[in-house]
Amino acid sequence: DLRKECRQHDLANSSYTDNYQQNSKVAFTIDAVNVFAYALRQFQIDACESGFRGICPAMLSSGTVREQAINGKQLLEYLLKLEFLNSAGHPTSFTATGDLATQVYDITNLQVDRSTGQASFVNIGTWERLNALSNSRPEISRTMNNG
Repeated sequence: DLRKECRQHDLANSSYTDNYQQNSKVAFTIDAVNVFAYALRQFQIDACESGFRGICPAMLSSGTVREQAINGKQLLEYLLKLEFLNSAGHPTSFTATGDLATQVYDITNLQVDRSTGQASFVNIGTWERLNALSNSRPEISRTMNNG
């Protein structure tokens, strides 16, 4: 049979995991899912009876039964109040406008090595909240347009 049943021990002992390297961007997806999970959980704890599973009526917006959805305004309040450790272990919170208040971004640039023709991403600086750019590559300059 060409369809082999996949078992947990097969994967653990296989070559599939030997060269696995997680894409660095996956952490952002994990953090985005966690943001909503944490906010929804706190919303549920505050709005529903103790031990309630799922979304209770107090979490829904008004409207007909077919139109009911989670109350977005209330959920946004929970999202903005959220503080947690992200997947990298760094504290994460949001400003009143919904921007990340505690995040630092690496600024990368795709560059081609002229001698080998190989392209690779090169870290050229970091961006910290409050528009603070740290340029680690002096050969790269930036201009700010304040107009």
